[in-house]
Amino acid sequence: MPKLKYPTNLKVQAITRHFQDGEPISSICADLRVPPAACQQWCKEVIGNLPLFFDQSIKKQDRQKECRIEELQAEVVRKQEVIGEIMEAFTTLKKKNGAN
Repeated sequence: MPKLKYPTNLKVQAITRHFQDGEPISSICADLRVPPAACQQWCKEVIGNLPLFFDQSIKKQDRQKECRIEELQAEVVRKQEVIGEIMEAFTTLKKKNGAN
């Protein structure tokens, strides 16, 4: 049987109701029609990822990676423009010389 995928907003709603409102997982799962094991897994994932949320060095690394990606994307655009100019000049020269 394939694993069911639940929408992100449903997961957030379930986790918020459990952690913020203190509602038992069983009542949340009954209300949202989600297996309790799935909701428990989401809670474990949230708790397991809390150190990453608070780790500033990882956030800094992510920002650096995003900046590098933006730089590379800008470089690709510049290179595409240069290629376009070269192709245009090439086509003009071909027409001048009578080539197809």
